[in-house]
Amino acid sequence: MNRINDMEALRSTVVPTRRKAPLLFTALCVLTILGNVLLILVNLLKAGMLQVGEANGSVGQSATGPLNTLVLVVVLTCVGAAVGAALMLGGRRLGFHIYAASNIVHILATVGVMLLWFMTVYLSFVGVLLFFYCFIPVGFLLYFRRYGGGLR
Repeated sequence: MNRINDMEALRSTVVPTRRKAPLLFTALCVLTILGNVLLILVNLLKAGMLQVGEANGSVGQSATGPLNTLVLVVVLTCVGAAVGAALMLGGRRLGFHIYAASNIVHILATVGVMLLWFMTVYLSFVGVLLFFYCFIPVGFLLYFRRYGGGLR
């Protein structure tokens, strides 16, 4: 009987047990994946509308290059954030690093767009909405940073 207890004690020291992720962590990973898939679809729609606006002449030629680049950056950061969240869901620390890098670039792109809205006279209300929008990814990033320490 004592030998069985010794074997169980040895097994618990040799094989580290993996800490189960909190339910909120799992839920936020799933919401991150779903939210970023939706953002990808919305931005692909924006890219299509931009192409139509360019063909119609309603979008200036000098604006199409930067706007296309911005939409591409946003789509790529959303793909990175979704992949990162999926890896975090699987318990991989690499997922947090991918998510964090993608999220920071996405926030910087959003701040750039927000500044463009503030520099124009029209629709500066959109800039205010974008300011509050930035709180969501920052909150997710801080939460994932705090609870991502248990990832391998």
